[in-house]
Amino acid sequence: MTLDLQAEGQDVTPAGLQPVAIVVPNSPPTITSISLARSGDTIKVTVEGYSSTRDMSSAVFTFTPAVGQSLSDPSVTVDVSSEFSDWYAQETSLQYGSAFTYTQTFNLSSDASTVGSVSVTMTNSVGTSSAGTAN
Repeated sequence: MTLDLQAEGQDVTPAGLQPVAIVVPNSPPTITSISLARSGDTIKVTVEGYSSTRDMSSAVFTFTPAVGQSLSDPSVTVDVSSEFSDWYAQETSLQYGSAFTYTQTFNLSSDASTVGSVSVTMTNSVGTSSAGTAN
């Protein structure tokens, strides 16, 4: 990044201003938001966040049943490595840095209203994110 200081349209950048390098270390992914959409027997979970390593290996979805309901298989692990590899390899992804939006659709054997909430963690080459939850 370069810094140019302007005052009333005039360049007032001090002479001899030296650049400073800031190194941001790689870290586990960060989930910034999760949404859960239900329709008939389909659930769509959308996760937004960023991965400083620009890679991702897996997403774990843990579903909690709605009040009075039960779920036979509440935890699902999805290998997302190829989707994220494809995304981060695209030149268009560069404008977003390490940000991502990932949508996973689940087709249920029962009505989607049996699901009360979902908790999601994602793992990249450095570690696993904190869980994010949507109702």
